[in-house]
Amino acid sequence: MCFKLCLRGTLGFVLGLALAVSPALAADIVVGVNNHAQGLLGFGAQVWAGDTVGQSVLTDLNMDFARVQSGVNWFTFPTQPPIDSDTIAGDNYTDMYNYIAANFNGPNGSEPWHLPSIVSTYNHAAGNGIQLILNEFQIAYGFLNSANTAMLNRRVDDYATFLAAQVHYLA
Repeated sequence: MCFKLCLRGTLGFVLGLALAVSPALAADIVVGVNNHAQGLLGFGAQVWAGDTVGQSVLTDLNMDFARVQSGVNWFTFPTQPPIDSDTIAGDNYTDMYNYIAANFNGPNGSEPWHLPSIVSTYNHAAGNGIQLILNEFQIAYGFLNSANTAMLNRRVDDYATFLAAQVHYLA
């Protein structure tokens, strides 16, 4: 699976919401695509993995991108990823990959819909020329400070390894 990073998905989501307004409340929307700091690659929306209604909206509105949560909510997960004690990015890649492979469908497989849902969403997107943007709404608390409000600087390399292993697992 090919996932590309795009920071413009929010614009498409907002415009998608605006287009969904009832006709009585509708207003003209003008998008000046020539007046911008960066090139406009297209429009997109946030969808939930496996949500067929969301998938239909993507194709009905001819979206170019879809932002989707890639798997379980790692923040609430009972066991944490294998966090390394040093600062060499990727040296614990195999352990991280194995952790993701063993837990992608929830603790002890308790949420078996995650992998089939993301595969379904990917297949729909690929078949309709839509590029997926993987999103993590909350990261595992092992990467965060004690208040769970910010990532620890010493864990950035582990989190990068975690993301790479997750994309590899989904590939």
